[in-house]
Amino acid sequence: AILRLQFAGQFQTAWENRDKGPDNERESAFFMKARRVRPTLMVTVPNYKTAFKLHLSTAPGSIELMDMYFDSKFLSAFSLRVGQYKIPFTRYRIQSFQRLTFVDWAIVTKYFGAERQMGIAVHNGYEKPPKLAYAAGIFDGVNARTSHAIALASVYGEKVT
Repeated sequence: AILRLQFAGQFQTAWENRDKGPDNERESAFFMKARRVRPTLMVTVPNYKTAFKLHLSTAPGSIELMDMYFDSKFLSAFSLRVGQYKIPFTRYRIQSFQRLTFVDWAIVTKYFGAERQMGIAVHNGYEKPPKLAYAAGIFDGVNARTSHAIALASVYGEKVT
């Protein structure tokens, strides 16, 4: 294949039912909202061992860039990734929200800065690792997502002027 296009999407809803007042005067309100609507485009050029990913969050009322990067494989154990993506900080945070045990991330994740940042990294496929995985990179240190407060992580860094 000369070029491979992949389109994907993730959709998560929240359903809520609220009962108000005593039994004889109960008011019931039922809500449904789209929490996550995430279209994704992957373009792969197998002959050149290069891939491009564009991942958006298009929840109602906002559009946010999640991932946009180029990944090139030079050797079986050496790849280069450039762009905005989840930094390789922990195995837990690299995974998709679809694989979580509970409905959402742990509340402490935003404090450690393991979110999406702009950067460049060399790796050997840490998202689907072999027996021994590595990743080394240089990142801008600024969280790129508004949902996690755009800025430096509050636990391991502070802005130096």
